[in-house]
Amino acid sequence: MVGYDSIILPGREGKITPEVKLSGIHNGPFRKSITIVSNAKNSPNMTISLGGTLRQDIYTQQSYIYLRSNDNKQLIGEITIVTNKKDLKVTEVMFRPFSSSDDNVPEWQNSMPIYAGFSLTKAGEPKDEFQEYTLSITLPDPQKESRRGGNLTIKTNHPKKREMVVTVR
Repeated sequence: MVGYDSIILPGREGKITPEVKLSGIHNGPFRKSITIVSNAKNSPNMTISLGGTLRQDIYTQQSYIYLRSNDNKQLIGEITIVTNKKDLKVTEVMFRPFSSSDDNVPEWQNSMPIYAGFSLTKAGEPKDEFQEYTLSITLPDPQKESRRGGNLTIKTNHPKKREMVVTVR
């Protein structure tokens, strides 16, 4: 969205107020451009760009987690959480499978969460005031012929984002 003075007299100044919507922009550098169209004779079109580096207060480095089966008939996996909170704690991890019409399980039962075992450990020294944590997750392995994914909800003590949802594959 851009706000601007609609009429600027020759030789005068005008004001353009751009707004960058950050939804859909991931951590790291970004750049957005705006083209200004006018009736000026010497340069009717001008492009300006805005940029910066977006750093969320807490996020997962991976957009999904892959769980694999181990010898103890469990599904295990790890995901990296990055945050500016020095004493991050994970309070709960639960899995909800995607529903499927192939199941012989009632929908209400299929939507019940499965609580995961988990452990959280610091991964090295902080970088630029951000600490990396490794979240290790353990779920019972249903040993179904057709395993399917779902969503993993991670609850934390972070004041700005108490829940994160990660896709499980």
